[in-house]
Amino acid sequence: MDQDSRFLPNSFQNYISCLDKLDSNVYGICPIYDENDNIENCIFKPVEKCITSGNIIQVKIAIVCGGFDENLFIDEVDHEFCYRCNRKGYTLLKYQKRILLHNIGNILHVNLFCFHFTTLNENYRRQYYIYRNKLYVCHKFPELKMREYKFLLIWLAKIILGEPDKIRKLYYIYQGIRDYFLHKLGKYSIR
Repeated sequence: MDQDSRFLPNSFQNYISCLDKLDSNVYGICPIYDENDNIENCIFKPVEKCITSGNIIQVKIAIVCGGFDENLFIDEVDHEFCYRCNRKGYTLLKYQKRILLHNIGNILHVNLFCFHFTTLNENYRRQYYIYRNKLYVCHKFPELKMREYKFLLIWLAKIILGEPDKIRKLYYIYQGIRDYFLHKLGKYSIR
């Protein structure tokens, strides 16, 4: 569980009570944290990926799939694991009742002329990992390239157009891209 997450009161018991109702090919369940929820308990929907916070995974399946990739640090470690499990035919389910409070980024609402958009305003350290690790994951899963490259371009535009500290963020994005091509992975010593 991330340090910026917590379960809503009395919700965890309902969440884990559903585990015995799941098929054996389900490698994990994860909660919703940013969407409207369903009133009923034990309703799940298949999803491609999820963040680690609040998820429950089957250790046996995690071992079969190779566990978490030690080359990654922070960003994409959870998604990369999900993609590998999916490739092996396992399923991830999202619990459709909101049970987790989780903060993602430092959300900014930007009004630029007639354009209105939201940006997560992650710090420069996170920018490094976002870019380096997404490129690494795209190399392992080429079918994701178009979607993820589009994401990175839109992310970059939002930084340039709407976020503070953009020069330092752009510098660390460059560092992340450079380190991807130099095969420098793991934790980065950011000055």
